[in-house]
Amino acid sequence: MMFRKIFLLSILIFSFSYAVDEIDIEKRRQEQ
Repeated sequence: MMFRKIFLLSILIFSFSYAVDEIDIEKRRQEQ
């Protein structure tokens, strides 16, 4: 059960950081 929570949490963090990267790329594209 504990392993499953850690697994879900890591997926959540990964998807969140990926979304932040996407937003950052969009901002840079608009600045240029």
